[in-house]
Amino acid sequence: MTGPLPRVASPREGVDGPAADRIDGLIRRLSWDGLRLVEIFGRRQGLRGSEVDALVSIRLAEVDGEPLTPGDLASVLLLTTGAVTGLVDRLARSGHVRREPDGRDRRRIRLLTRQRGEEIASEVLRMLAVRTRGVVSEFTPEEIDAVERFLARTVVATTNRLWSLEA
Repeated sequence: MTGPLPRVASPREGVDGPAADRIDGLIRRLSWDGLRLVEIFGRRQGLRGSEVDALVSIRLAEVDGEPLTPGDLASVLLLTTGAVTGLVDRLARSGHVRREPDGRDRRRIRLLTRQRGEEIASEVLRMLAVRTRGVVSEFTPEEIDAVERFLARTVVATTNRLWSLEA
């Protein structure tokens, strides 16, 4: 993460009531079920949920052209550097990731996926995307725009709260 996202204010900020409660409940359920899906998927691959999280994080950063350092991975996963060392050691021993010297600063190490790690990261992302696309196809373009605006603002609010807790 590079820093807090800009604050998005709403004219009805702080609205309470049954609709807000239902939406809160659905978001909470979606979040927890997503975590459980990753955990179950990982078990079927012989991995822990944290290892799947690490593979996806490493792969996404790699695709973005900025491979993570172990310290970056610790920040992304909210783990200590010691915990990440053990995590990366396990993933390296099992052939899912490799450590490579940074091309600009050879004192730094970058984390890259090996073929099996890339396959697992891609499979978990595809598994989640297929379900989302199936649901999205049921909505009109106008409804999708409203959902997208809602989710974007929710991500901003959640990310800002995360950053305030880390400060």
